[in-house]
Amino acid sequence: MSLLEHIQEAHPDNPTPIRSFAAKGIIHLDFTSFPSLYLFDIKTPGYPLKKFVHAYLVKGGNWGKAEEQTPLDTYRKELQEEIVSIEAKYLTEAAATREQQAMAWFHETLLANTKPYKDFIYLAKEAHHSQKGKGSLAGVTSWFVSSLSGTELCHRLGIHFDYNVESISSLSYHLNIRSKESQIGIISEDNFATGVHGIFPMSDDQILQRYFREALKFTPKINMLSDVDSEELSTTPLTPYAERPYLPFVALNPLREPHNKGDIGDRVYDAHKD
Repeated sequence: MSLLEHIQEAHPDNPTPIRSFAAKGIIHLDFTSFPSLYLFDIKTPGYPLKKFVHAYLVKGGNWGKAEEQTPLDTYRKELQEEIVSIEAKYLTEAAATREQQAMAWFHETLLANTKPYKDFIYLAKEAHHSQKGKGSLAGVTSWFVSSLSGTELCHRLGIHFDYNVESISSLSYHLNIRSKESQIGIISEDNFATGVHGIFPMSDDQILQRYFREALKFTPKINMLSDVDSEELSTTPLTPYAERPYLPFVALNPLREPHNKGDIGDRVYDAHKD
């Protein structure tokens, strides 16, 4: 029995048991003389799923508008919104022109160097997300891999990068966004090899581990969480939403609500807020 069939069997009275559809990207910065760095979100107080405050999540967001025809459109939208937030941080600073130019390069290069990875479906039991009375949460995620030169980025930002705490902190400051629920998290390839403190919930841990094994030929040392299952789907991250056979089972579906005001992706966790 596939995980999708298991989800349907576990929710016999719910015709749309898949709560959400998200597009995510593994973002890594390559350096000429140092190991790669990976960018994540660290969830902060204000994030709806309180158990995962201070957890790492792969960057991306939920499908929320009908004009987003593929997960790549959703992923690009999320990156665009984040870069605009970063640029806004520098509007009143003396170095605004340099910073904004660097961020424009960052955005354009990141999108140009984005490749599809795989599609997955997951099922997180209530014990995993700890939202009492909500039962299991199911979702579909399309994963991408985005890369660019960290050496070039630091040069454009005026950072003398020595792969130490000070230079990584400086890079973190430049890439942080003003958000009510997250901040930037940077993890080095060395950290993944020796052991990462913190958690990657909602099956991110399983898929990250799979990617590292396939692409980098080593198993990252991360905390593997229980009470969540994931499975690869036959579709790819470039498959249009409208052509996905499991789309009728997705609860928050912009193609079903094309005239909805606002971004329905913002409602994914509404039911879980206090």
